[in-house]
Amino acid sequence: MIVSDIGTKPFWDDFRDLAVKAGLAACWSTPILARDGSLLGTFAMYHRVPRSPQEADLALARVSASIAAQAVERHLAEEARRTAEARR
Repeated sequence: MIVSDIGTKPFWDDFRDLAVKAGLAACWSTPILARDGSLLGTFAMYHRVPRSPQEADLALARVSASIAAQAVERHLAEEARRTAEARR
């Protein structure tokens, strides 16, 4: 999802005041996907001025989401392992 100007997008109507108070003017988000394709969360980049992403920005978001996916999946695997050990 790319929102280059939060001030002009209708789907930000309910949150625009909060975004303005926080000094946010643009938001780009990328899904964080597990290896099986399931959604783990989202990685978002916010900016204080309206702007559109360049290819380097999009690449950074993809890499960041991939690293976050690995971290979340590792955490979930460790949590499952600890739970299984506790049951034994």
